[in-house]
Order: sequence, then structure tokens, then C-alpha cells
Amino acid sequence: MSLYTAKLETRISGLKGKISETNIQLIKDFIRQCDIEGLTEFRKMKYVSTLKQIALMMNDKPLNEAVKTDIEDVLIAVRKKTESEETRHDYAVTLKKYYRWLNGGKESELTDFFQSTKKSKGRKLPEELLTEDEVNKMIEATRNTRDQALIAILWDSGCRIGEIGNLKIKHIMHSDEGMKIRVDGKTGHRTVMLFYSVRRLMAWLEQHPERDNPNAPLWWNFDTNKNNTAKMISYPAILKQLKKIAKKAGIKKRIHAHLFRHSRATYMANHLTEAQMNSYFGWVQGSDVPSIYVHLSGRDVDTAVLKANGVELEEEENKPKVHKCPRCKTLNTPNNMFCFKCGSVLTLEKALEIEEKSQPLEDSLSKLMESRLNELVEARVNEILQNIKI
Repeated sequence: MSLYTAKLETRISGLKGKISETNIQLIKDFIRQCDIEGLTEFRKMKYVSTLKQIALMMNDKPLNEAVKTDIEDVLIAVRKKTESEETRHDYAVTLKKYYRWLNGGKESELTDFFQSTKKSKGRKLPEELLTEDEVNKMIEATRNTRDQALIAILWDSGCRIGEIGNLKIKHIMHSDEGMKIRVDGKTGHRTVMLFYSVRRLMAWLEQHPERDNPNAPLWWNFDTNKNNTAKMISYPAILKQLKKIAKKAGIKKRIHAHLFRHSRATYMANHLTEAQMNSYFGWVQGSDVPSIYVHLSGRDVDTAVLKANGVELEEEENKPKVHKCPRCKTLNTPNNMFCFKCGSVLTLEKALEIEEKSQPLEDSLSKLMESRLNELVEARVNEILQNIKI
């Protein structure tokens, strides 16, 4: 049983005494349908919490006996309670989905008078996203190898925090090209190649308390009580730690659950097709989500406009994103001068630099050895001559 499965069961059992047994059973039946649809444990936890609040807003009236005015009252109460578009959206989505399920899979008359889509003004602006330099600053701001690896993988993979948080040791795979992780997302399982985060991940695995246990959680919770078998760091704890590290790194941007994913998707939109982005980030094929990130990235727009106005551009040299070790073939990040696995020099330029710097030392050593050798020879000759005289 995963940590999130255990937490879901705890959340459901926590309904007892808060709402009626009738509503508890209705929520359980709905969650069973979510199981059939293959929704994530985290999504189901959100539904349980939101439906509990909806039931309370209806004065614990059986959810299956609600009328249109009950739904209206809930929406009004939520709007008064919070200004968060995200929270309002969650309630709208939950109401739509729950009453569609009660209505046999068709849109219910109880919920057909409002929309559950977010307003476009909630979309992120490029200046709100993280840059690779800022990610590096966050990594440098903590000495905890677990947190360094976590930050690096969130950026490198672009996965949802829930997908990364649920990883176990067995979900890490080694290949000739490098390392991969196998994640379980909204659209099912997918494999993600890692480059930028490999060195940090390897360093963390070396220190992992149960690195030889394939079923151990990758993100070990060092604060776990000895009597508690749940050793995985929780979703809220991950988010709290990211905010703390960002503040320490001097980053002023708002750190939230999907910031790394939004930032990485915008970055990758310059390099992948929309179909490739669907596969890489775990969106269904045909989704229009990649187009949002293509728009944010401004893919090729500036170049096209400059060329249209007769501005000749120099071809930008492709900078290597990784270095393959010539000895052990391990992939290393561009800022690595030596292979993190075997210690070999990674580039010819670096090898020449080392040779150039070491040449004066070698010359000095050679002269020293030559001088010392002459002294030893002279001393030996004198010793032999002394023996002859005797």
C-alpha cells in the first residue's frame, strides 16, 4: 500500500462524525467510480475533502437529494469564502463530476448553469516562471542531498509533484543513455529520461537509508517516527520545503505546486513538437495544453519577425547539454569537468588545460629529479674512490 493510498483511507475514515452515514456512503460510492477510471490517489483525496465541505454547506442534506438552489448556495458560499480561482475551480469541477456520475454519466440539470473551466487570466506570465539559473540557485541554497536531487528532478523531468513524490527506488532505471524514471500520472504510466538531475540523484542514492530496498520510497522522510511505517515525505511537506529553499536562495517568485512543471514545459516548448510534449509531460494526445506553452515560449517568433524585416542572424551554435564520458559512457551535465562516476576528464579542452597547467610542475619535478640523481651519482662515485684509496 502506497503512502497516498493510506492517506486516502484515513481521509475517508475521518468523515465519520463529521457528516451523515448516508453522505459518507455516497462519497465512498463515488470514489469507487474514480478507482474504476484510474484517477490518482491525490485527486481522490481532493474529491473526498471537497465533497465533505459541500455536504456541510448543504447542512448535511443527502447529496443525492440536492436541488438547484442547493448547488447555487454552495457556489455563492465558496465565492464569498475565497478569492482563489484555483479553489473556486476545484469546487466547480467536483460538483460537475459528482452530479454527472449521479446522473449516469450525463450532464446534470443541477450543474448545467455554470462552467468549470478556469479563466484565462489565471495563466502564467513568462516572468512568473523559474529559469534554469534560479533552479541552480535553489540547489546551491541547500546542503541536503535529498532536496538537491528533488529540485533537480522536478526541473529535469517536468513531472507533477505528486508523480515525483510517489517514486520508489524500483522506479529508477539505468540505461546506456543515462537514467530514467517511471512515473504514474493522470494518463497512465510513462518513462522520463533524466539528464540534468543524474549527478544529484546518484549522490542522494549513495546516502539513501534503504537504497538496496526496491520498494523503499525515493524521498525518505528523516522526521518519520520510529513507530510510523510511512517513510515517504508527504506532498505538503515537499511544497513547504521548496518554498523554504526558494526563500533562502533569494527567489521572490511565488512557489506553488505546478511551478516547476509550468516552467519546464515552457522551456521544452522551444525544443519539442506538440505531440512530443503530450507524450513527455503526460497529456493525452490531441490536447491543446502544449499550445499554451508554445505561446509562452514564443517559439521561433522573434527569429521569424527579424528575418521578415531583413535582419540577418548568425546561426547560433548548438551548445552541448550533456557530456558523455569517453571511458565509462556515463552522461554528465555540461558544467561537469570530470565524470561524476569514474572521475575521467570529459572534454579535450579540459584535458589540454590540465596538461598545460601541469607541464611547469612536470618540468620542475624533472629538473629536481635530475639534480638529485646527479647528487646521488656523485656521492656514489666519491664513495667508490674512497674505498679504492683504502
